[in-house]
Amino acid sequence: VLNRAYSKLCEGFDAVLGSSEDGGYYLIGARSHNAALFMDINWASHEVFEQTQKRMSLLGWCWDELNTLWDVDTPEDLEKLRNSRPDLLSGIDSVIA
Repeated sequence: VLNRAYSKLCEGFDAVLGSSEDGGYYLIGARSHNAALFMDINWASHEVFEQTQKRMSLLGWCWDELNTLWDVDTPEDLEKLRNSRPDLLSGIDSVIA
């Protein structure tokens, strides 16, 4: 995912955006910084991805969208990660608990 995002930026896209199943995004990458991209977004809502797309459009940016994935925002998401990829959490469960 990171290699594809980097490749798209190198190809000339202004940004890359990976949507998450909950309506947000798990990755955003941009060739330049513009604070307006993050202003007046309804964070922690199911509208984040759509609002970010609209904002990039208003900025005149051309972007590529990565595959939709799930991300870890809640204890339930963490449990899903623990069940699907226990190797990723090996040794850090005591820190998370």
